[in-house]
Amino acid sequence: MPKNEGMGQPEKSSLKRFSDEVAFFYHLVTGRAPTVITNDTIAGGPFMELLNEIFGILEIKGSVESQARAAILRFNSEK
Repeated sequence: MPKNEGMGQPEKSSLKRFSDEVAFFYHLVTGRAPTVITNDTIAGGPFMELLNEIFGILEIKGSVESQARAAILRFNSEK
């Protein structure tokens, strides 16, 4: 994951591209469009779980839900 010079969080544009790539590969592997499922105001679902796991492994700070929703909007607009 590209980072700012020195230590710190990935640039927002890099995080956006990264989330978009995860959405693309999620679709490629599963054959399903990435979605966020909301149950009693709690967001979840397979795509969000995947993105959450990847963020955790790579120690990326930030809102998984907002990145997932934004990536889904961009994914759907490219159809």
